Amino acid sequence: MFTHIMVGTNDIARSKKFYDAVFAALNIPPAEISATGRISYGKHEVRFIVTPPLDGKPATPANGGNNQLSGRNARHGRRMAQGRCGKRWQSH
Repeated sequence: MFTHIMVGTNDIARSKKFYDAVFAALNIPPAEISATGRISYGKHEVRFIVTPPLDGKPATPANGGNNQLSGRNARHGRRMAQGRCGKRWQSH
C-alpha cells in the first residue's frame, strides 16, 4: 500500500541516532546518511525516510513530510484518483 513515509528533520544526525535505535528494535539495520542528506530505513519495498525539507526551510509537521501510495497497476491508480477528486481520471 505505502511505498514510503517521509518525515522532515532539522537535525539529521540527531534523527539518525533516534531512528537507528527505534528500528534496531524491529531488526532493521542502522541507516547511513546519503549524499542528499537523507536517511532511509526499510525492508523489502517499503521505506521510512528522514530528510531535511527540500525547500531549505525549517522542518515542521507539514514541511518535509511526504507519503506515497502504491497500487498494483494503472487500474488501481485510476480508482484511487477517482476517489480522491470525485471525477473520472484521464491519462494525458
